[in-house]
Amino acid sequence: MSNFRRRLMGVQQHGGLPAGYQEVEYIENTGTQYIDTEYVFKTKPKVTGEIMVNSKNDMDLMGTSIATEGCFLINYENLDIYYRYSNRAYTLFKTNIDANQWYNVEFSDKIIINGIEKGTINSFDFSSNTQSFLIGKARRYSYAKFKEIKMYDGDALVRDLVPCYKKDIEKVGMLDKVHNVFYENQGKGEFLYE
Repeated sequence: MSNFRRRLMGVQQHGGLPAGYQEVEYIENTGTQYIDTEYVFKTKPKVTGEIMVNSKNDMDLMGTSIATEGCFLINYENLDIYYRYSNRAYTLFKTNIDANQWYNVEFSDKIIINGIEKGTINSFDFSSNTQSFLIGKARRYSYAKFKEIKMYDGDALVRDLVPCYKKDIEKVGMLDKVHNVFYENQGKGEFLYE
């Protein structure tokens, strides 16, 4: 039996996933993997979920391309979050996110880490013309782990991404429970998972 199949046998089936999928605890980016969510935010973006960064290096966690006017970019470096939205410059938030620890996060017009508000962005005007990625791609790939991630456009839930294994293609990625669409790695290599 291959190591791949042996690892999969230890993964628990999630009752909320359709047949053909098996939930994994998280997916991990090792540098060149990313997910294109195929979603363009129309109003105020909000992303919630659970993440763990694997180093304190400069990395993009999620968002849109840095070059666009409708930018929404969450960047991490050395314990802090640099947040860019619309066509504005980065805003620095002292978040004290340390490597190798899980954090519940919310990025919207507020930055909330483990239930504690770390800052607010005034006049959060937003529009975009670029699809959002998850797990780094704009300038620097991320080295991080991601559990379930939810994306909202205003108050509407537009993506509910659950890390899972798709059995028929033997790939790990994220299943969007809102639209029943599987997103696999769009970069090089494969996601690690547990």
